[in-house]
Amino acid sequence: MTGHTATATPTEVEELTSRAREVHATDADTAGRRAPLGPVGRGARIVVGVAFIPLAVVWLGAGWDDAVIGLVVVPEVAVGLMALRARLSPKPLSLGLLGHPLSMAILTPLLVLPATAGATTLFYGASVLVAAGRRSGGSELTAISNAVLRRDDDVGDMFAPIDSVEEPAQRVLKGRWPTLFGIAAGLLVAQVLDVGVGLSLVTFYIAAVYLPIGAVRGQLRGLGLITVEIAGVLGFGALALAGLLADRHLAQYLLATALLGHAFWDLAHHRADRVVPRWYAESCVGLDVILAAAVLALP
Repeated sequence: MTGHTATATPTEVEELTSRAREVHATDADTAGRRAPLGPVGRGARIVVGVAFIPLAVVWLGAGWDDAVIGLVVVPEVAVGLMALRARLSPKPLSLGLLGHPLSMAILTPLLVLPATAGATTLFYGASVLVAAGRRSGGSELTAISNAVLRRDDDVGDMFAPIDSVEEPAQRVLKGRWPTLFGIAAGLLVAQVLDVGVGLSLVTFYIAAVYLPIGAVRGQLRGLGLITVEIAGVLGFGALALAGLLADRHLAQYLLATALLGHAFWDLAHHRADRVVPRWYAESCVGLDVILAAAVLALP
């Protein structure tokens, strides 16, 4: 039996070579690209950009010549330089840590000197707005050229501290909306309540509402669990009543004790995932802690 070895035709070889070049060019073009801006980084750039443009016109007295230089001439020069750099190397330019002091060294005197302050402020404001519109981080000095050339050159990002913190913070806070909701609710309630009938009723309600919620969800099963839940309501209710009857100074400590105790009660229910939904227990922890701190902080 004679074996046959498959050989590619010249046309097939040319097609494979062309595809390999396209993949290499795509990899080179996307190498080093960073994740899109988060809402905080984008918002910070919008605030700065929106502030800088009227600042240049109203405060610095920028005229038409400054507008032409800052919004036309300087961006064209930047695009030309980065286009030349792209021809020399398809890989995006990145100066790393060196880029930040370099950007400061370039921008600071241009923003301070009266002759260049107007044009530079307009250029910088427009650049950060372009960066925000593209949801792209990196250097503000190359934001416009990056948009034109579809690149990701970076010679120093003034917003890098915000961008570097935002992503880890989002990972930490992801799924923590019940805690944030509870804290917000606590801050809101603390603004309108004082030691007295209102706060005592709120403290009792926070504890007592577990029973109807558990009953509706069908979670109050077994004499032991029902006994524990009723005992909890009676215990926190007794502290709320004592806070209502005691003098103001003692009432602060009684109500704060009840609220902090109920925060641990919430944590226990959150871990057990029983009686109330976990998101409710987590929200209640934030609410309890904020209200307890607010009570103790009252004069």
